[in-house]
Amino acid sequence: MKMIRSVALCLLLGPLAGAMTQVGDVATFTLANGMKVIVLEDHSIPNATLFIFWRVGSRNEVPGITGLSHFFEHMMFNGAAKYGPKQFDRVMEAHGGSNNAFTSEDVTAYFDNFPVETAPLIFEMEADRIGHLALDPCMVRASEGW
Repeated sequence: MKMIRSVALCLLLGPLAGAMTQVGDVATFTLANGMKVIVLEDHSIPNATLFIFWRVGSRNEVPGITGLSHFFEHMMFNGAAKYGPKQFDRVMEAHGGSNNAFTSEDVTAYFDNFPVETAPLIFEMEADRIGHLALDPCMVRASEGW
């Protein structure tokens, strides 16, 4: 099976609506693990938005396993090594943040909005669920029929 990896992670500090963003304002680099990172800073408000896009969606499915991409989108909120079931949302919200996700034909995307001073915590939580997703059989069974 082909390994699926993250395509892009974008950190936006502040709103972009009405901003006069220039191409030179965007920094792009690739981490050693192949993750492409795109950063655009805007210090007009003290919030940040993190987007993580995975190159996997319904186009990667075949008859008999349809819905699997969307299923894993939901499983990413059900615990990992450090942050257990339902802790991702609880910890983020306790620190003033919010998040959501979606799956399309081409990508599965996660986005987090949070106060910029909590960025180290949010990055730690994302790294935990990306690197150590818990696929507890009880959580898988509980997710049936969502």
